[in-house]
Amino acid sequence: MLVQKVIDNFSNITAAQFAVAVLMISLVASLLLIITVTTQYYFLFLGLNMLFALNIFTHPIQAILLRCYMPGVWTTLLLILPYNIIFFYHFYNRRFTNNKHDFKWISSNGSMYAICVSWS
Repeated sequence: MLVQKVIDNFSNITAAQFAVAVLMISLVASLLLIITVTTQYYFLFLGLNMLFALNIFTHPIQAILLRCYMPGVWTTLLLILPYNIIFFYHFYNRRFTNNKHDFKWISSNGSMYAICVSWS
């Protein structure tokens, strides 16, 4: 079964290894935020949010596939999902994009990316 094979691949990861991976992601995210604030290229922040929005899909899908509770499910539903809805609503209404076509293109590509990552 594919799910069991994926679980076996990640079963040897220690908490320290996972913490280092999270630290690296956090450092890259912090750097992108600093660049966004100093240059006012808000698309960097949009891209970063779209990347982190993948958690909206990953934790619930993991819970369904593994048929057990995953620690990130409630955080996803109660914190990450509402934040992203508010973020994308304000990003669109504050006119950080040139027109509606830009936002639709960005959001559809982000959705396709999320679907591809979820299935891989």
